[in-house]
Amino acid sequence: MADGTAGTRAGFALTGGLAGWSLYLLTDWAGRGLIEGRLALALIALAAGFFTTVLALSGPVPPRRTLIPAAVVAVGLAGLMLLASLRHAQAADLLDAPFAVMAALLVMLLPLPFLLAQLAGPGWDHYPSLFRHSWTLVVRVGAGWLFALVVWALAALSAAVLDLVGIDILERLLFQPPWWPILTGVALGLGLAVANELAEVMAPDLLLRLLRLLLPVVLAVLAVFLLALPVRGIGGLPWPVSPAGTLLAMALAGVGLVAVAVDARDDLAAAGPVLPRAAQALALLLPLPAALAAWSVGQRVLALGLTPGRLAAGLAAAVLLAYGLAYAAAVLRGRGWMDRVRRANRILALAVLALAALWLTPLLNAEALSSRDLLARVADGRTTPDRLDLAALGRWGLPGARVLDDLAALAEARGDTALAAQIAAQRGLMAAEPLPTPDLARALVALMPVVPAAAAPQAAALVAQLSPPELQDWLAACRRPLPQGGPGCVLVLADFWPDRPGDEAMALLRDPSGYLRAEGFLPGETVAPRRSVLTLGGDPGPDAEGLISALQAGTATLGALPLQGLRGPEGWLVLLP
Repeated sequence: MADGTAGTRAGFALTGGLAGWSLYLLTDWAGRGLIEGRLALALIALAAGFFTTVLALSGPVPPRRTLIPAAVVAVGLAGLMLLASLRHAQAADLLDAPFAVMAALLVMLLPLPFLLAQLAGPGWDHYPSLFRHSWTLVVRVGAGWLFALVVWALAALSAAVLDLVGIDILERLLFQPPWWPILTGVALGLGLAVANELAEVMAPDLLLRLLRLLLPVVLAVLAVFLLALPVRGIGGLPWPVSPAGTLLAMALAGVGLVAVAVDARDDLAAAGPVLPRAAQALALLLPLPAALAAWSVGQRVLALGLTPGRLAAGLAAAVLLAYGLAYAAAVLRGRGWMDRVRRANRILALAVLALAALWLTPLLNAEALSSRDLLARVADGRTTPDRLDLAALGRWGLPGARVLDDLAALAEARGDTALAAQIAAQRGLMAAEPLPTPDLARALVALMPVVPAAAAPQAAALVAQLSPPELQDWLAACRRPLPQGGPGCVLVLADFWPDRPGDEAMALLRDPSGYLRAEGFLPGETVAPRRSVLTLGGDPGPDAEGLISALQAGTATLGALPLQGLRGPEGWLVLLP
């Protein structure tokens, strides 16, 4: 091995190890309160942005030339994260906001191909260089992380082998901080160094050619969907993904595949009788799923109000619609359509970067916009207290807390005791000291529908037996409004067991992903015994929204199960459908 190669590998390993050690150290100091929360967040973002940029740019660019660009990216990222943290009382709460974290990742990663094209030549706006650097980065970073995973697998295996003879020094060293983040960084740095040495072998051509083979498949699926849409409409999915999310994912896949087919230059683009035509057809269809996704998100906002998630989905739909319209216009203008797609890719990538940065500034404060929208909907009657998701305000930082105060004033002015009870319970959940159990129970009883309504006293007695964590969990579920209206919960008391005197209880709760969670009880005891609730049939579970809404409306009833079982001395044997 040449000295230069050894030195380069050592430099990458040292940089990676230093990155892992610094991130661990800053996180540990923040956790122990040695540095203030916002300062800790800014320093962590600074370190993450700096080391990520240095490791990503080094190789194609001499390491010393990466320091100033890395510092610029790191300072910009730290400043934006510091701005975004001002939305929360505690800076660490920003890390629980997934879209803010996603925006920060985009701000950190999207500039990398532009920086590589500028530093390695011929310029930041040279599309062939941007395209090749983007995909080479994907391959290099993927190889680096794969090597890190292999190193950790070998380390775990080695520790297990030594444990067989009573030697645990490797386990005590490697799997304790700060050694595990340092080892991860060293392994990642070494993997990147070797990937850089094999730049010719690590070229992304194989990956790009394989991805092109998916073009006809995605085109066929999208065409069948669009043809069936006027006849069948859009239905729900058996897994917790919204139709808008599915359409956005399909549009994103289509955008990526068209860009892969176009490649960096015409002489490298997809050739033959099938793939270029498939790329053109897919480009023409792309505006439709993006527009449908935008419409779906808009309907949810009109029906249920604005949330950071819906705002992010709407912006994603707008971006993908811009891609789709740009691609379709490029094809419709005829000859030279591939060059027009490449120009659109460059412009829209910069637009996405600007939008991600904007998300972290006060100019696009998703929490404030969502909180103000919720207050306006309650004030004008579009959202009634039984459909109010107060738990969301607890996740929306300082804007949510301010709107909670405004809602309390509104409830007092209107004399709305039910809304006041919900607000008091939510304040207890947001405070350092939770509300006493009786207050939580009263808030839940005021919010949770009971079927039949005449069983409300038995329901209140059952709720009073729940523990504080379970009361909080049920309150959170009830505060998730159904699309049809009404809280996301219901408590049913009925004679589910005819051979047992009295009624039994079944609580149906809608979880955040839309699934149904059911819990059974035998009322009448000091502590109601629990019983499991089983879903019969091949589906993952009943439609939570439909079943809870039907029970609240009185359209769901008890029915006899079409089952026979073998009765033995210890119980029943039943063949489930």
